[in-house]
Parts: sequence; structure tokens; C-alpha cells
Amino acid sequence: NTWNSGVWICTPTGATAAMSSAGGLAMDLDSSDMQWRVREHLAHDRFAENDVEPYGIVSPKDNLYVRWNSQDGYAYIDGHHVKMHLQLGDELEISTKSPPLKLFCSEYDTEPTCR
Repeated sequence: NTWNSGVWICTPTGATAAMSSAGGLAMDLDSSDMQWRVREHLAHDRFAENDVEPYGIVSPKDNLYVRWNSQDGYAYIDGHHVKMHLQLGDELEISTKSPPLKLFCSEYDTEPTCR
């Protein structure tokens, strides 16, 4: 239970952009794990008192559960174009149980993920 402005959640392919900027970890692109990180803590000292980590890794055998404790808001999926309206008490269950993302690289691509 945290007081914050939201939670970043991403798969390994999303860990190199926004999540990395927020202090997240780079992940192996072949991993089936997902990563989460609390955004903008509004009560930093609560983590130290309760030993609650503001980030984590979720393996494919586990799910991440999020309960919405504000009156109204949104869950945004991969940017601001796709959103889901949330109301007090709504719960989200997030898992990695989806088809894998196919990553195609050119023979000329010099990015480390394509070598």
C-alpha cells in the first residue's frame, strides 16, 4: 500500500525507455519477467518504516495485483492512446501470459539488443 502518482509496469522491451528513465533496471530481451516501479512517492518515509520495496520483478508464474484507491482515474496502456477508466475499489491483475513480442533487427542495426 503506497501513496504515489502511479506505477510503471513493463516487459523487457519496455525497460529501456521510460522505466530506465524512472530508475528501473535493464532486462534481458529474452526474459519472460515484467518489472514494476512506484512513480513519484508522495510519502518516502513510509517505505523505510514498513520495509516495502517501491519496485520489483514479477516472474511468469506470478501476477501483479493493483487496487485503485482514489475516486477516479485511468490506467494507461503503452502511452496515452489506450486508457481504461478506474473508480474507487477497482482492481487490476497484470501478468506476462501473452504471446511473445517478435523483435526484428536489420543486419545493419548496431543496437546491443540486435547483436
